[in-house]
Amino acid sequence: MTTEFTIMELRAFLVAIAFLHCYCCFAQTSTLNRPEAPMVLTGAELPALSSCQPSEIVGFKYESGDWFQIPIQVDERSLSDIMLPYGNLTISGHQQDPSNPKVVLYCDPNTNVGNDPNSNFDDDDELVFMLKDAGGVSDGSAPAGVVAGTCHEITLNDPLGGLGYVYVFKSDGSLMQDAGQSYVTYSSDVQSNSGFPAHTGGLNPETTVITTSAYTWEFSAEWVSDVFRISAGDNSDILDRHKNFFYDGFCGRHEDTFSEAENAFICVKAGPIRVLRSYMGANSGPLTQRTHFFYESLHKIQTDLRVHSIPAILDVLDYSTAANGMTYTNASNLTGLTIDGLQDLADLTDSPWEMVTGTQGTLSIVKRLQDDFVAGDVTIVGYYDDSSAAPASDCTGDGEAWGSSGTGIVFDNSAVCTDPLQTTCINSNGFRLFGNVRYLYPDAPTVSASTAADYDNKVNNPINKTVVPCFATASVNLQIEAFLQGAYDSASGSMHTKLAGTNMLGVNLLPTSQPFNRPPWNYAGTESVADFSSLSNTVDWILLDIREPTPPYAPIGQQAVLLQADGSIIDPVTLTAGATLNMVTVGQEYGIILRHRNHVDVAGNMSLTASAGNNYDFTNTSNVFGGGGQLVNLGNGDFGLYGGDYDGNGEVNFDDFSMYLLQSSAIGIYSEIDCDLDGMISVSDYNLYKENFDQSAVGQVQF
Repeated sequence: MTTEFTIMELRAFLVAIAFLHCYCCFAQTSTLNRPEAPMVLTGAELPALSSCQPSEIVGFKYESGDWFQIPIQVDERSLSDIMLPYGNLTISGHQQDPSNPKVVLYCDPNTNVGNDPNSNFDDDDELVFMLKDAGGVSDGSAPAGVVAGTCHEITLNDPLGGLGYVYVFKSDGSLMQDAGQSYVTYSSDVQSNSGFPAHTGGLNPETTVITTSAYTWEFSAEWVSDVFRISAGDNSDILDRHKNFFYDGFCGRHEDTFSEAENAFICVKAGPIRVLRSYMGANSGPLTQRTHFFYESLHKIQTDLRVHSIPAILDVLDYSTAANGMTYTNASNLTGLTIDGLQDLADLTDSPWEMVTGTQGTLSIVKRLQDDFVAGDVTIVGYYDDSSAAPASDCTGDGEAWGSSGTGIVFDNSAVCTDPLQTTCINSNGFRLFGNVRYLYPDAPTVSASTAADYDNKVNNPINKTVVPCFATASVNLQIEAFLQGAYDSASGSMHTKLAGTNMLGVNLLPTSQPFNRPPWNYAGTESVADFSSLSNTVDWILLDIREPTPPYAPIGQQAVLLQADGSIIDPVTLTAGATLNMVTVGQEYGIILRHRNHVDVAGNMSLTASAGNNYDFTNTSNVFGGGGQLVNLGNGDFGLYGGDYDGNGEVNFDDFSMYLLQSSAIGIYSEIDCDLDGMISVSDYNLYKENFDQSAVGQVQF
């Protein structure tokens, strides 16, 4: 029997197939498998929302052909004086001062940190959601209750496998940011016990409880954590103390003395996604800071050591008698040690992960150090003590050791110190940065050690995220032309490329990642290249600062690009001519500030309408905001950016000269003092500074 289709039947069949294909496409859901993990983005990654109040931003997922609002949280931060948490107090001879280093602090109106000076969702603020709330890719529609044109699509790609999408918008005022959900709860009497503001001594007892569906954690004083229950287990309190001490047998410094000395709360904030608790003050390390991030199935603890030279420091979880019978495992003790109050012969090689498990539940701990130690500075060791009768360290808690375990840092070099305000520390070659991060994951009872190893693998392989404006119909490409005085060669009418390899050493000195991730720019972009083998025509990195075209010229976003010898630019992500601007959409008006590490920044004096092809010539004085005095005459009819602004703040002044004096002559270096960009620091760099002394950018451009 032969089956024949009429034209009408065939057309109906093809339409049905197309409908099914489209339905399957838009019914896509997230395939991510990290329910415990949050995703944190900064305002710099969501530039089109910079004019929003934090409370106006909402999140959505698209799943099974429909939109569903998801809870998000926005936490404000500010770059502040490191002494700000202490207010007007003088601690260890230090107080607030413009010369103090700046650190990014979470803002809290209840503490001396106060409100964020920028009330909008600015570059250093954080937006956070849970990966378990991701969905599939949208069909191009928009949910109800949001403002058109404010959508960002966040693609979440797991290098271990899995893909998901989250969408954020500005609400029209009809939506609540928490979407009617909360994954973590917080209760405390800390405020009634003078926990706010800072104090100079005396214990402030408290009862602070953080509860989620997975665990309960409690504090009885600022540095004292002494209750931990796992909901999936028998809910017994398995924690005696989260301990910090110098070494076994020494009771002069520990979490109790830390809590009794000068202290300052930085932030205590509860939201639908996480609870933040950040504080500083640890005896003679008054700037030592600890921040807790409590999520539904994760407790992250970040400790930043800032103290004079000390012999050692240990970070240890000492379990309670309720942990009796649990098994302790790490990468150095894979067969497991029974926690029973009887000392075991343990391998004390430090491990990147630990685990305790039993009917009480399972706790996996992943550990990471963030430091700039060099060889000979420290020795990292593991710690384990399971002796209830004769503990090695019994300064605090119940006086017994039940599976007490963690990490020890022994300082082999007595010159090493971490206090940024101690003169002998910062003026010596011993100054170092040190941070200790712990990720605590509660789980069901009696699981295998592979659970902790899997968490360790996930920390090693973070989610790759891509943020783009939603539903853009065309990309915006910006081409510019600009010259840097220090690299300009009047004979050729172009710039030299000595940093890229035509220097006297014949090697590339350019960093493969953008260099503006520090003050005064503090740009968090991830632009990078694999190498410069195919980019040998590169002069240096420059930063495009995209702004609103009218006062107050609010920031839209930033992007680092590669400046070429002829003054053009290359996008380091696409390796194509120009810059692909994802922070603006076709038809949007914008302006440009051009920034460099050691040349005086300039701004364009006219707005552009975003399109597939925008061009801007910064070698023409009529195109620069503030007039011809903002550019230096290079000859050949070319104009360029003035050299000599070593600190990048928009002015060539005595501060730049001071930086030059502190920098020794050097060869083969990538440095802000190298103003002629030849890979050397010499008198020619000083000459550029001297020639351009007192040159400054217009006020709208300066930091």
